[in-house]
Amino acid sequence: MNEYTKFNELKDKLKGNPMTIGISTQMDMLTERYGEDYLSKAEALLCMLEDLGYDSFEQSKHYMLDYIRGMMKFLKTGNYNNGTYEEIQLSVYDNEKTMNDVYLPGLLLAHAVTILVYTKCNLFFKEFMPLIKEGHIGVDVGFGEGFYIWQILNSTPNVKCYGFDISKHSLEFAPKVLEKAGITSDKYQLALGDIRKGLPMEDNNMDFAIIAEVLEHIDGPDLALKELARVVKSGGSLFVSTVKDSNHMDHITNFESSEYVENMLNNAGFDVIAKSVQRNQDDFPDTKDISVGLSYVCKRK
Repeated sequence: MNEYTKFNELKDKLKGNPMTIGISTQMDMLTERYGEDYLSKAEALLCMLEDLGYDSFEQSKHYMLDYIRGMMKFLKTGNYNNGTYEEIQLSVYDNEKTMNDVYLPGLLLAHAVTILVYTKCNLFFKEFMPLIKEGHIGVDVGFGEGFYIWQILNSTPNVKCYGFDISKHSLEFAPKVLEKAGITSDKYQLALGDIRKGLPMEDNNMDFAIIAEVLEHIDGPDLALKELARVVKSGGSLFVSTVKDSNHMDHITNFESSEYVENMLNNAGFDVIAKSVQRNQDDFPDTKDISVGLSYVCKRK
């Protein structure tokens, strides 16, 4: 294997800290499971974080602290109970310090170092990306830090991506990621938007759509999927990722099962053609963390 400097430096630091040693364990497991495909992507993400001015080790500590807080709250109460959508928007999405210091860089980091998140990415890379062809037009709803737009535009020529997010801070952060990735602004168009209120897009106009780590953040996720079905062409592609029994500062909706999510997709007008169900306890049988990572590649009926 090649030398992955940032990756190895971070892993060594994480192993030396009792609070973060679990992240280094996940990095080792991901390396064994996915090899250089994973290592190269993780290294690129860690380099991106550094280029943006973030310290990956400090972000790892922030990430773990937030994760532990959310999980302890969930285990104690049995539900997310983080407040209403409007309350969360004020405390998180409209909060510049929270978004820029913790939330958005934490999202980039999670793709590089956590099993639940990277497993979803693997399905995206292996099963969804090959469906995107030159000349396609797509939309990313809740693009956040811009990870998926970055990956698509970096890999497929002559593709146009639209993106909508409810946070003005995402609207400022994601273009920085795309610029540092060498992606020109004519390839994408980002705007404020709330899928709960509908997308400002024509019917049957998109070749593909992405809604990653969004459904658990909104009430009425079934309506969001129906709105995506409205704008995606028949035969078009959809990538969905979400979680079950995994709390965070802004999670609202929990799901009964992976089958429940699949039924939502089917009822909205999508056929599931590939999926990943990653249970945290499958990798860590003794943990009390019962998080389940869910991801789906779908075709519009």
